[in-house]
Amino acid sequence: VEQSVAVNDNLEGIASQLSSMSAIAGLDLIGRSVVAPSEQIALEGEGAAVASYRLAGEASTVALSIVSADGTLLRSYDGLSGNPGELHDVAWDGMDYEGLPLPEGSYYMTVTATDAAGNSVPAQTYAASKVTGMTYENGLATLQMANGDTTLAGLIEEIR
Repeated sequence: VEQSVAVNDNLEGIASQLSSMSAIAGLDLIGRSVVAPSEQIALEGEGAAVASYRLAGEASTVALSIVSADGTLLRSYDGLSGNPGELHDVAWDGMDYEGLPLPEGSYYMTVTATDAAGNSVPAQTYAASKVTGMTYENGLATLQMANGDTTLAGLIEEIR
């Protein structure tokens, strides 16, 4: 029984050390741009952004829409790739559907995808954003992003 208690104590110590290492790794992301799951996309100084998405299954039609906080459609991209599993990037030039530049700020994106039978295909949107801060609670590193989102450090797809 004593050996089991000792082994358990050792495992708890190892888990604590791994959590500490995760927190240190998360701190290294502050100030860097990362790609993470998000419905928000930030339009910053240069007036352009990259919206990304991943499909859960094969789709025959895919559209990505950029909308304002009140739901107004600002820009739509149709005929996008319907390959499942891979991260697809869509370059947004920061213009609305009339070709007028939009102001800096946070916007929202949605993906609508259907298969050949007309069934909806689930999709996850992603956005690149700068990491502005980090909290560490309950063994999880949570990153604060410049686009207003928060995300778990383990969900980061890319570091740019």
